[in-house]
Amino acid sequence: MRYARSERGAVLLEVVLALALFIAAVAMLSSALTASMQGVDRRRAQMHADNLAISTLSEIQMGIRSVAATGPEPMKPPLDAWVVRVVMAGDETDLTGGGLPRVEVVVRHKVEPVVRRLTGWMSPGLEAKPGPEPDRATVGGGLP
Repeated sequence: MRYARSERGAVLLEVVLALALFIAAVAMLSSALTASMQGVDRRRAQMHADNLAISTLSEIQMGIRSVAATGPEPMKPPLDAWVVRVVMAGDETDLTGGGLPRVEVVVRHKVEPVVRRLTGWMSPGLEAKPGPEPDRATVGGGLP
Protein backbone atom coordinates (compact mmCIF):
# COMPACT_ATOMS: atom_id res chain seq x y z
CA MET A 1 0.00 0.00 0.00
CA ARG A 2 1.45 3.31 -1.03
CA TYR A 3 0.89 6.49 0.89
CA ALA A 4 0.44 9.79 -0.76
CA ARG A 5 3.33 12.20 -0.57
CA SER A 6 1.49 14.53 1.83
CA GLU A 7 0.71 11.65 4.19
CA ARG A 8 4.37 10.60 4.30
CA GLY A 9 5.34 14.19 5.09
CA ALA A 10 2.80 14.34 7.90
CA VAL A 11 4.09 11.09 9.43
CA LEU A 12 7.67 12.37 9.23
CA LEU A 13 6.62 15.63 10.89
CA GLU A 14 4.89 13.70 13.69
CA VAL A 15 8.00 11.58 14.28
CA VAL A 16 10.27 14.65 14.37
CA LEU A 17 7.93 16.46 16.79
CA ALA A 18 7.69 13.38 19.03
CA LEU A 19 11.47 13.09 19.05
CA ALA A 20 11.83 16.80 19.91
CA LEU A 21 9.34 16.45 22.78
CA PHE A 22 11.18 13.38 24.08
CA ILE A 23 14.55 15.19 23.97
CA ALA A 24 13.05 18.21 25.76
CA ALA A 25 11.58 15.97 28.47
CA VAL A 26 14.91 14.17 28.96
CA ALA A 27 16.74 17.51 29.18
CA MET A 28 14.30 18.80 31.80
CA LEU A 29 14.55 15.62 33.86
CA SER A 30 18.34 15.60 33.76
CA SER A 31 18.41 19.28 34.77
CA ALA A 32 16.07 18.59 37.69
CA LEU A 33 18.15 15.59 38.76
CA THR A 34 21.37 17.63 38.61
CA ALA A 35 19.85 20.44 40.68
CA SER A 36 18.56 17.91 43.20
CA MET A 37 21.96 16.24 43.56
CA GLN A 38 23.67 19.61 44.03
CA GLY A 39 21.13 20.47 46.73
CA VAL A 40 21.79 17.17 48.49
CA ASP A 41 25.55 17.78 48.36
CA ARG A 42 25.11 21.30 49.77
CA ARG A 43 22.88 20.05 52.58
CA ARG A 44 25.32 17.22 53.39
CA ALA A 45 28.18 19.72 53.69
CA GLN A 46 26.05 22.00 55.89
CA MET A 47 25.10 19.11 58.17
CA HIS A 48 28.74 18.06 58.40
CA ALA A 49 29.70 21.62 59.39
CA ASP A 50 26.87 21.66 61.96
CA ASN A 51 28.11 18.41 63.50
CA LEU A 52 31.72 19.63 63.66
CA ALA A 53 30.68 22.93 65.26
CA ILE A 54 28.50 21.17 67.84
CA SER A 55 31.29 18.69 68.62
CA THR A 56 33.86 21.47 69.04
CA LEU A 57 31.56 23.52 71.29
CA SER A 58 30.77 20.39 73.34
CA GLU A 59 34.50 19.69 73.74
CA ILE A 60 34.96 23.23 75.06
CA GLN A 61 32.01 22.91 77.45
CA MET A 62 33.36 19.60 78.79
CA GLY A 63 36.81 21.11 79.30
CA ILE A 64 38.49 18.80 76.79
CA ARG A 65 39.44 21.61 74.42
CA SER A 66 40.97 24.97 75.21
CA VAL A 67 38.76 28.03 74.86
CA ALA A 68 41.68 30.31 74.10
CA ALA A 69 40.87 32.24 70.94
CA THR A 70 43.15 30.99 68.22
CA GLY A 71 43.47 31.39 64.50
CA PRO A 72 41.91 28.91 62.14
CA GLU A 73 43.11 25.39 62.96
CA PRO A 74 42.79 22.56 60.44
CA MET A 75 40.98 19.49 61.68
CA LYS A 76 42.90 16.23 61.83
CA PRO A 77 42.52 13.64 59.05
CA PRO A 78 40.13 12.48 57.70
CA LEU A 79 38.53 15.87 58.36
CA ASP A 80 41.48 17.90 57.07
CA ALA A 81 39.29 19.72 54.53
CA TRP A 82 37.66 21.57 57.45
CA VAL A 83 39.06 24.46 59.49
CA VAL A 84 37.79 25.43 62.95
CA ARG A 85 38.28 28.73 64.79
CA VAL A 86 37.26 29.51 68.36
CA VAL A 87 36.44 33.13 69.20
CA MET A 88 35.99 34.25 72.80
CA ALA A 89 33.73 37.30 73.06
CA GLY A 90 33.72 39.75 75.92
CA ASP A 91 30.90 40.41 78.37
CA GLU A 92 29.68 43.39 76.35
CA THR A 93 27.98 40.98 73.96
CA ASP A 94 26.12 39.15 76.72
CA LEU A 95 22.49 40.16 76.22
CA THR A 96 21.20 38.22 79.23
CA GLY A 97 23.16 40.24 81.75
CA GLY A 98 24.34 37.09 83.48
CA GLY A 99 28.02 37.80 82.88
CA LEU A 100 28.68 34.44 81.24
CA PRO A 101 31.45 34.47 78.65
CA ARG A 102 30.36 33.87 75.08
CA VAL A 103 32.26 31.47 72.82
CA GLU A 104 31.76 31.32 69.08
CA VAL A 105 32.91 28.34 67.02
CA VAL A 106 33.40 28.98 63.30
CA VAL A 107 33.74 25.94 61.05
CA ARG A 108 34.74 26.51 57.43
CA HIS A 109 35.39 24.18 54.51
CA LYS A 110 38.60 24.85 52.59
CA VAL A 111 37.13 24.20 49.14
CA GLU A 112 33.34 24.41 49.25
CA PRO A 113 31.64 27.67 50.29
CA VAL A 114 30.36 26.29 53.61
CA VAL A 115 30.66 28.25 56.86
CA ARG A 116 28.89 27.42 60.14
CA ARG A 117 28.93 29.67 63.20
CA LEU A 118 27.75 28.34 66.54
CA THR A 119 27.62 30.38 69.74
CA GLY A 120 27.47 29.11 73.29
CA TRP A 121 27.76 30.59 76.77
CA MET A 122 30.31 29.01 79.08
CA SER A 123 30.40 28.40 82.79
CA PRO A 124 32.70 30.91 84.50
CA GLY A 125 35.09 28.14 85.60
CA LEU A 126 35.73 26.97 82.03
CA GLU A 127 36.57 30.28 80.43
CA ALA A 128 40.37 30.15 80.81
CA LYS A 129 41.00 26.45 81.33
CA PRO A 130 43.49 25.17 78.78
CA GLY A 131 43.13 21.57 77.81
CA PRO A 132 44.89 19.06 75.61
CA GLU A 133 43.91 18.78 71.97
CA PRO A 134 41.28 16.03 71.77
CA ASP A 135 41.74 12.90 69.75
CA ARG A 136 39.16 13.27 66.95
CA ALA A 137 38.88 9.51 66.57
CA THR A 138 37.40 9.11 70.06
CA VAL A 139 35.58 12.42 70.54
CA GLY A 140 32.45 13.19 68.49
CA GLY A 141 34.37 15.26 65.92
CA GLY A 142 35.74 12.16 64.25
CA LEU A 143 32.40 11.01 62.91
CA PRO A 144 31.97 11.27 59.13
